[in-house]
Amino acid sequence: MLQQRLTPQYLWISAALVSDGLVILSALWLGYEFRSLSPHALLPLDIYLGLAGVCMVCFWGIQAALGGYSPYRLLSRFDEWVTILVGLILAFGLVLSGVFFIRSISLSRLVLGYAGMLSLVGLTLSRAVLRQGLGWMRSRGWGTRRVLWVGDNLLLEDVVERLQRVPQLGFELMGWVGSPQDVPPDSLADHLPRVTDLACLSDYLQTHPEIAEIWFAQPHLATADLLLNLQSLHRPPLQVRLLPDILAFLTVNFSLQLLDGIPLLTLQLLPSSYWPNRFLKLGA
Repeated sequence: MLQQRLTPQYLWISAALVSDGLVILSALWLGYEFRSLSPHALLPLDIYLGLAGVCMVCFWGIQAALGGYSPYRLLSRFDEWVTILVGLILAFGLVLSGVFFIRSISLSRLVLGYAGMLSLVGLTLSRAVLRQGLGWMRSRGWGTRRVLWVGDNLLLEDVVERLQRVPQLGFELMGWVGSPQDVPPDSLADHLPRVTDLACLSDYLQTHPEIAEIWFAQPHLATADLLLNLQSLHRPPLQVRLLPDILAFLTVNFSLQLLDGIPLLTLQLLPSSYWPNRFLKLGA
């Protein structure tokens, strides 16, 4: 019951909000202390801490708008770091813009500069710690979503390797669905069993409520009749995901053009008969 309520997603959002706020407050306090080491007339500390609270609220809102509190963005560490950097720049920029119009307040730019750099370092480290903690929870089964695999078994080995390498995603493959002739790779034959046929998938899920998702590596197998049967199951919500052929997906998307709102898919590009083509031929 406790694991159902305190899901990793809930804990991640709560811990990220608290740690982000503490890091920004601590960074501004440390920046103030560093600036106080040299003789200089500074405003009282409570003014800077009040601005830190405003900056913290702005950072929370910007991070929420950028999707910085989404647990599945933990995979891309660079994207996460860029999101933190953009959030800090916008948050401190909003605070400085607001204070600029208040003539009675003269802030120290060094204090804010120290606070910005310390916030970036502190948030990067805190997110790394949270990521490791989330991976530790996921690796011990806390909030793990159990998955059945349907379709291409050649792709299955690569997916299993990636999920094992990044346990903080929180997915565990329980088995594959298909006929006995669809043999998986030898490296998976022992610990990833075949559970049922595709025709008996609905009946199998009815008796195994721990299965939370189904991944179709061959989307054409997810027929309308099968999806309707899966939706009609009287059990906790079941999520169905389709894994597209990446090469075909990119080919279609890069070939898709819009003609005044009309989608056109170019299957073959005709050679150009104008001077650029002639120039390229001469150069070749």
